[in-house]
Amino acid sequence: MNILANHKPLAIALLATSIGLLDNLASAQSDNSPIPVRDSLVEAIDDIKISAGADGILFLDNQDVEEGKLVQAGKVIAMIDPEQAKLNLVLKEAEEQQARLQAENDVNIRAAEKSMEYEWAEAKSAEELHKKQAMPYWDMRREVLEAERSKLAIEMAKNEQQVAVATFAAKTAERRLAEHEIKRRQITATFDGIIARRYAKSGEWVQAGTPIVRVVRIDEIKVEGDVKGLDAPERIVMGAPVAIRVHVGGNRYVDFESRLEYVSPILESDNTYRVWAKIVNRVEGGRYLVSPGMQAEMQIMPPSNVSLN
Repeated sequence: MNILANHKPLAIALLATSIGLLDNLASAQSDNSPIPVRDSLVEAIDDIKISAGADGILFLDNQDVEEGKLVQAGKVIAMIDPEQAKLNLVLKEAEEQQARLQAENDVNIRAAEKSMEYEWAEAKSAEELHKKQAMPYWDMRREVLEAERSKLAIEMAKNEQQVAVATFAAKTAERRLAEHEIKRRQITATFDGIIARRYAKSGEWVQAGTPIVRVVRIDEIKVEGDVKGLDAPERIVMGAPVAIRVHVGGNRYVDFESRLEYVSPILESDNTYRVWAKIVNRVEGGRYLVSPGMQAEMQIMPPSNVSLN
């Protein structure tokens, strides 16, 4: 008993050291383990309803604008009756051209300047005649006042040209508005995608805001889910490697490697962060393999390992 009592502090120290080593080993193993992302689901990155921008009759090619058809970014897929808008543009272009000619025309200024030269020559001649007592004083003064008034004529001509320049600017703005009205009547795809649904047909009257088609981007999609945020927060960061497995039907699963594109800054009430990663879709048999809505598994991997276990 005395021997055990003498060595009891040493035994306690050895036990504490052993527990610490075991904790460190478990922590190291945990750091190298994949972090599961629960409730992972494939979702579209871009999925929008393209609506009419104006009231009018809808024009579209029913064959080109079909559900399942591919559309390219910037392609006009439909139009709202543009005839009145086009005629208005022609009118505004003509008005702009007329205003431009008036703004560039300085004939009135040059004519007023020449008239002033003549009037002052007359005034000087009248003054000389008056000095020689060959012209009455008031006749001489009338000639001088006419010359001074010619200065005002120049100022008026310059002011009229400034008004013409301002009118030209206003007509240019009106022409741009007419161009914008035509563009507003064009229904354009904003990204490469597939027409998932068509809501209207050619010849129908639609109002501004009426959905025409739904376009979904499918060449790049994302896998989104929730991850426990307090277990290893230093690994749940944008750019972290992830391994993804998508159930594409039957017993088939397809694997992808990617990196986290987004980590929510908000920790939810269940201590999880919302995260997602992009994947490049694959084409098989003329169709994309992965579709939004499919179930998936996603794991945040250690930096040295990006494959599914």
